[in-house]
Amino acid sequence: LFRQHRTAFEAFGATEEDCVVQDHALFRSHADELCSSLVVTRLFLCSFLDVNPLFEGTGRTPSGLLEHITIPNPAVAALQAGPADLDILEFDVPELSCDP
Repeated sequence: LFRQHRTAFEAFGATEEDCVVQDHALFRSHADELCSSLVVTRLFLCSFLDVNPLFEGTGRTPSGLLEHITIPNPAVAALQAGPADLDILEFDVPELSCDP
């Protein structure tokens, strides 16, 4: 994907080896492209959701299977540093759909 859209990736400061965008303001200025641009979607997922580096963002894997992502969700017990109680922030996440 990077090789096909090198100029667009590089405009965000991404390289083939590192897709994390440090300047998050770039996403705000391209928010309307989140569901329509493979590059913006790929970089957003890489920067904020630690997406698998093999994820292409095209909807299909190179072998033609449906592509999907898994959002990291560690067990609460894994987050506990010691015997102290945990303060857990809970919030509702609005549903997001990129379907037309």
